[in-house]
Amino acid sequence: MAEAAFNDETLFAEPVEQALSPVDQLRAQWNQQPGIQLIRQKNVIDQNPTLLPYVGSAGLSGWSWPYAFAMKGLLAAALFASLFNWYLTHDAGPLHEQLAINQANTEDEVRRQQGIMDATEAEIRRITKSPKQIFNLHMSETVLTREQALQ
Repeated sequence: MAEAAFNDETLFAEPVEQALSPVDQLRAQWNQQPGIQLIRQKNVIDQNPTLLPYVGSAGLSGWSWPYAFAMKGLLAAALFASLFNWYLTHDAGPLHEQLAINQANTEDEVRRQQGIMDATEAEIRRITKSPKQIFNLHMSETVLTREQALQ
């Protein structure tokens, strides 16, 4: 009888694991999920949908009810779609085309003004370096003196 009490098989036997209830299984699965709550909930639903009837009694922190979960998913999809749409179209459309046209017109006008200033400076240099005292300018109908032409 003493031999039966100290049998090696019973002394070092592994403890029998108790089967977890569905609520405990759901809690364990919820706690093992990484990431944000929306992804955690999706993973739990995908991995073990048979545990969904026990969600109400499990009291999971961060679990969203079906309408709230659906709304979060729709908001995430809408946000993704709008950002993707913006990425594809932020350099297109009538407003962008008008901006490009205005920028090109501004650059043309700056070049035109620079050409006028360069021509004026060249004319001033020509008049100041010339030994003549009387000038016939293209924009004047009368003959001008050096001082009148430089004004």
